[in-house]
Amino acid sequence: MEPEKIPLIFDRFTQLDDSNARLYPGTGLGLAITKNLVQLLGGFINVDSQKNIGTRFSVFLPHEQSNQNNPTMFADAEQKRIPDWSAKTVVLAEDEPANLYYLQEILQKTGITILAAGNGEEAVKLCSLHPETDLVLMDIKMPVMDGFTATRLIKQFRPDMPVIAQTAYAMHDDEERCLKEGCDGYIAKPIFQDALFAKLAPYLNG
Repeated sequence: MEPEKIPLIFDRFTQLDDSNARLYPGTGLGLAITKNLVQLLGGFINVDSQKNIGTRFSVFLPHEQSNQNNPTMFADAEQKRIPDWSAKTVVLAEDEPANLYYLQEILQKTGITILAAGNGEEAVKLCSLHPETDLVLMDIKMPVMDGFTATRLIKQFRPDMPVIAQTAYAMHDDEERCLKEGCDGYIAKPIFQDALFAKLAPYLNG
């Protein structure tokens, strides 16, 4: 493909060849989801392409050295870092399928009940229908209803509900704005397991 077209292939529902003669049909979501997952893991994708010759995708991920001499000890240490939230319920508001899948994979290790919402309106509805909800992990930029609006509506009938904002903006004043909008905490993307557990622990432990 031409170099100027490379950034386009990571857009959702985008296919460079939209003709009826395309050999491999699809939705145009694969590369977008892959890019999101790689970024959430702290890595990046490199693309090398020459038209009519071929394309090579390289994925680079950070690596943490494990204790190869004692894998059992390493597994025990990993398990100790995972809290037991099996008696808790969280509303997870996230419109990106890749981000939602990633966060569900992390949170389900704790045994917590996850109620997934694809936008702010769904998050408000879930909180209303499920009084057992203990916390909301709220994405800010979502379709239909954004996270700030959803937070304000939830606080109207559940003022004690902890709402933790998650955002990819990562600007220096984001946390201050989230708190002003009614959120109880803030975590920036990419979100890593230990950081997420540490952020939620004050609200879910005990």
